[in-house]
Amino acid sequence: MANRVRRMIREEVGDGYFCILVDEAQDASKREQMAIILRFVNGQGILTERYFDIKSVSDTTSSSLKNEIVNVLAQHELEVSKMRGQGYDGASNMQGAWNGLQALFLRDCPYTYYVYCFAHRLQLVLVYAANEVGVIWEFFSHLDNIISSFPKRITELQSAQRNEIEHMLATGERELGSGANQEEFLGEVKKYCAKHDIEIPDLESLYKIGPCRSRDPIIMKHHYHFDVFNEAIDYVLIELNTRFNDTSVELLTLSAALDPRNSFESFNNHDICTLVEKFYPADFTQQDIRTLEYELRHYELDMKAESRFKDDMIGCKGSVIIIFFGDYGGIETELDFCGQTGMHMRWGLRAIDMRSEIFAIVIDGSV
Repeated sequence: MANRVRRMIREEVGDGYFCILVDEAQDASKREQMAIILRFVNGQGILTERYFDIKSVSDTTSSSLKNEIVNVLAQHELEVSKMRGQGYDGASNMQGAWNGLQALFLRDCPYTYYVYCFAHRLQLVLVYAANEVGVIWEFFSHLDNIISSFPKRITELQSAQRNEIEHMLATGERELGSGANQEEFLGEVKKYCAKHDIEIPDLESLYKIGPCRSRDPIIMKHHYHFDVFNEAIDYVLIELNTRFNDTSVELLTLSAALDPRNSFESFNNHDICTLVEKFYPADFTQQDIRTLEYELRHYELDMKAESRFKDDMIGCKGSVIIIFFGDYGGIETELDFCGQTGMHMRWGLRAIDMRSEIFAIVIDGSV
């Protein structure tokens, strides 16, 4: 059954290009297992992720992991030369600049750009900032001690949080993030503190540092609202600049120029040409790039004038918009609005096939 599923996934990929997502962990028997996921645009133009295989590995060195991945791909006639991206965690054996897994694949194919999970990196940034700002670290340390010392409290906290979220969703306060619900919650906190003789800080009182007052008197509200906040933001910015490398950020920033939302509000001819010239130079001649720049201007005018690109249609459940740049003779757009027969347009000469060589912009209103 597993082989049959893999064959079906292989048929979905077809002759197109793909990305790999890989993670490894120990199972219950302490054996290292590596999961491989394929990310690609299928024949219907839908951005797709498929869990492809899981393999036991004798060790987790970058060379061993690469050999295992290549073997899996080779068994299903998936060529490394058609990889257009790789996504792993931040372990040194995965993201190492010289001998990490991503570096080994880049030597075989220069277009297998590595993107380290942004959500994980953002989490690490926030954890670092919380540890470095004394007041925040102290707060979460006390909170962790209170909860972890009594396992029953974890269940009670999760249950209370679930009930609170359900209530907020029902009243519409979840999206707003403000309103009567927060006032009600603050009232309950004050009642709890009064019942258990817990002192409630007066935010309008002067803030003191140790036994002495500060030289420039400030109130408690100012200290927490500005001093602590600004210090935390400083640490967050430092970590963001450290953990988000320039290459992946620039690649995704330039790709945003192909976002069709708000009638192609983010569309930028220069960014698309920079994307082609800087990240995929082997696929284009200088003449191709000049032609692309000329055609993109016409493409932008036509797309922004097309009424079916408006937000009310893009937001429709099940609507999908895909932009292709391809060897089909030019810039090509396929549209499928809400399951109806879409519009098909084509512009001039040559550009990039996003299904095969770069990426696809897919908006699915059901997400």
